[in-house]
Amino acid sequence: MNPILPFTALARVLHRTGFVLLLALCAGSCTTNDVPTPDPTDADSLIRFDIAPCPGFGEVDTDGSPALSGGTSADRPSTRITQTPEAAQWEDGDILWIRTDFYNAAKELRTTYITALKRDGGHWRSLTDQEEEDHIAPCAAVRRFYKKEIRWPNELYGTPGTYCQIYARYLGQQYPDADGKIAVSPDIDVINISNYYSTFYPGEVAELRFYQPLTRLRITKACQLQFKSWNYTFLLPGFNEESGAYVPNDLQVPPGGEDYFFNPEYNYIISINGQKIQLLPDAQGSFKGMSYTIDPERLPSGPVVPEL
Repeated sequence: MNPILPFTALARVLHRTGFVLLLALCAGSCTTNDVPTPDPTDADSLIRFDIAPCPGFGEVDTDGSPALSGGTSADRPSTRITQTPEAAQWEDGDILWIRTDFYNAAKELRTTYITALKRDGGHWRSLTDQEEEDHIAPCAAVRRFYKKEIRWPNELYGTPGTYCQIYARYLGQQYPDADGKIAVSPDIDVINISNYYSTFYPGEVAELRFYQPLTRLRITKACQLQFKSWNYTFLLPGFNEESGAYVPNDLQVPPGGEDYFFNPEYNYIISINGQKIQLLPDAQGSFKGMSYTIDPERLPSGPVVPEL
């Protein structure tokens, strides 16, 4: 037996391994993704997610529409991009649900994957094995689509013309029930992105830029609060909404105050301790992304405009 051959083979293995590791390190240096770097042997098939700061209320783009997180926003004290203590922020325990649909070159849906990223210690991570056992395993509707990390399917990997479409939704810190349902009520700040459509190539970073589709009502002290809101159920894995209803809410606000989130109609009326108060939209007639702060001990005498 030639004693040189084993050493030559070892050298080749080390060379290939080091080369792959170098590629993985180079790829990791190009993204701000919080998800742990995968094994270097399959890093090229992973879709990483670059998640922008939590979008705030009272932010608008130059055309007057709600600003995307990480994008252009008006320069004013209520701007949330800076993540100040009073701003909207991602908090530990928050969960992002992400659905990725993979299509072939003929635009036929071939594979759907679902994953969840959890905020922990100021960073996003995949669910732990225990969290999967507690919250994913009991949910058959999600379990068959769930992946700890989203990777390009083998059948489409490296095939020209294939692409994926990404959906993402924030629904507080909730997990789906056994039927894949997550209840949405006024104490849940729903944040989402527009359908993210792209001709991704394997290994690309998907930039998730969220926006606020709802209105925030910040009540600073204890009171009796009444208002109507659209309550519904969010369904996984379909990422659609089960038919809901525009229902009245009669709530006792706690002493420290509370935030509520809803989708109001024009000339929206709330009631605080029996006094009716009108909320006005912004200059474009929209309530989306607007915020209203009311002190029950100093109720306004007229309509309330959004905080801009």
